[in-house]
Amino acid sequence: SNQLVVDESSRYDPFPLTDIQQSYWIGRLAAFNAAGASSHWYREVSMVGLDPDRFELALNRVVQWQDMLRACIDAQGTQRILEKVPHYKVVRHDLRQTPTEERERELAALRSRLAHQVVDITSFPCFDVQVTLLPNNESRIHLSFDLTFVDAGSIPRVFGGINAVYSTDAVLPPMELSFRDYIVAVNRLKATSQYEVHKAYWEERKDTFPFGPVLPTRCRLSEVTDPTFCRLESMLEKSTYDSLRALCSEWKLTPSTLFLSLFADVLRIWSANEHFAINVTVFNRLPLHEKIGAVVGDFTATSPLEIRLTAGSNDDDDDTFLSRAVEIRDQLWRDLDNDLFSGTEFTRSLLATSRVKAKATALFPVVFTSTLGVVDAGAWGLQLSGCSQKNVLVEISQTPTVSLDFQCSNNGDTVDLVWDYVGA
Repeated sequence: SNQLVVDESSRYDPFPLTDIQQSYWIGRLAAFNAAGASSHWYREVSMVGLDPDRFELALNRVVQWQDMLRACIDAQGTQRILEKVPHYKVVRHDLRQTPTEERERELAALRSRLAHQVVDITSFPCFDVQVTLLPNNESRIHLSFDLTFVDAGSIPRVFGGINAVYSTDAVLPPMELSFRDYIVAVNRLKATSQYEVHKAYWEERKDTFPFGPVLPTRCRLSEVTDPTFCRLESMLEKSTYDSLRALCSEWKLTPSTLFLSLFADVLRIWSANEHFAINVTVFNRLPLHEKIGAVVGDFTATSPLEIRLTAGSNDDDDDTFLSRAVEIRDQLWRDLDNDLFSGTEFTRSLLATSRVKAKATALFPVVFTSTLGVVDAGAWGLQLSGCSQKNVLVEISQTPTVSLDFQCSNNGDTVDLVWDYVGA
């Protein structure tokens, strides 16, 4: 497409935050429920045979290669890419000689510090990567990333770069295209008549659009000042997932839509309101350039999805799981066909209406995130030559103004199902 212009001369000039970055930034500063949370992802991986020097070198090459790993936000609330940054030193904790109990204590303390870290994003770096050295040639890699500049779809690109440099000393091809070029092009689309059509689609639903489900919680979410996110997880074996996929193709649903519909059904059982909305995370890399797929950045958007689980039929026989799933599928497709006006813009527009002003809380705190079929499962791992990854020991994510996030992702032939939630 000719809409995106590679503008090398302005590469390091400030540029606007995306809608979702802006909501993260405001979420850090404002008194929402679950405020004070940054948008953050932590993973702790156990490795055997890691060479920490080589790992540090690989990470630094990737930082040079991918602009948005050198991004920061300035006081004016704009972002920019730093042309030069200091060498990133991976902090190392040597616990090889430490007695077992003390070692476990130190690991737990480090984990609790990093897992819910609020990384300073007004300066480099916007991540915190540390390594703990353990007996028997084992290491723990601690990965703490603020998600303002790097979304879940970009993490595999970061890992891919680290894998290539660590394993083969690869020279990473220079990126001519920058995330800034992409955002300038996206903002240009907002000046088109198509944008106005998309905006009208959402605006005319404003007066009747539902809020998130009202769930039984221990306290009001607005009372949680210092949220800690907890995780529940489960997985589907290949045979179960294969059966579900067969069912999906028979029903003309994607696996993501199937899980979203199941989630909606479960929420309906617990929710005080049957007409509610789930905020759906969308990985929305517009195909404005042939190389946009290689760029690290925050391409996520949210799309509030209206769930009407009882509407549509007075005839109870017609109220089947399939009929509800088809309605959810069709609604989601209509919404995504009108996505130039973002979910964040729609939320802002709702916040300005009189019926919402009285509701001093996040409008859509329940989120559904699926990377099924979007991100290849293998890409989520660090495959470092000469090392064996024993396992991912801990993983947790959190987002401002979110109380529950149900996430589905491929993991080899199996599917990981995860619920991150605010623990009271």
